[in-house]
Amino acid sequence: QKEEPKAEEKSSVFNLNLGGGFASTTTEETETPTEKENKLGINLETSSTNEDTSYDDPDEDSYDFEVEDSAFRSKRNANGQMLIGNDGMKKLNDAKVAIFGLGGVGSFVCEGLARSGIGNFILVDYDKIDESNINRQLIATVKTIGKYKVDLMKERILEINPDANIEVYKEFYLADSEIDVITQDLSYAVDCVDTILAKIAIICNCDALNIPVISSMG
Repeated sequence: QKEEPKAEEKSSVFNLNLGGGFASTTTEETETPTEKENKLGINLETSSTNEDTSYDDPDEDSYDFEVEDSAFRSKRNANGQMLIGNDGMKKLNDAKVAIFGLGGVGSFVCEGLARSGIGNFILVDYDKIDESNINRQLIATVKTIGKYKVDLMKERILEINPDANIEVYKEFYLADSEIDVITQDLSYAVDCVDTILAKIAIICNCDALNIPVISSMG
């Protein structure tokens, strides 16, 4: 009677030192070929790297919801549609977000929201671009020095989504501000200002209307 072939022993070296340098450990693989199935249930014997994993981006015809903004029937929102679906993209398109302060935090917040699919913006900032802003603010360049941040941010958002609705206010928001931008129709408010009194005003006014708000405490 022939002896069953022993499982082939193999040594594998792994780099376990994530902090730098090199560290190694040796493990022995004792599974027979028929036992080679990983914890996710993938049969390593039959798994093939030659499988066709390509896919086509959804085009205009793949969207089954109706929106007024044609931008959300274009390929630039295909990845978002695959990630959160048609209903999710419609919610983003219908959402209205107020951003207070368009500096080192607020400018990047606006960029991310615009690229994610938010369709309605309120931008509040009284300031103009200064040369000292160039090292950290998205809209600050040598060409934009002296221009209002809200105007520059509006222009940039419209270059990303030409169908976005954008209100701009060249104001320094405080409790006694005359502008009425925190209203019941807001989906979210983002506090990116530096002044503590302004932060308190934004948070208190949002809380009074049960509007979600997030504050940057940098």
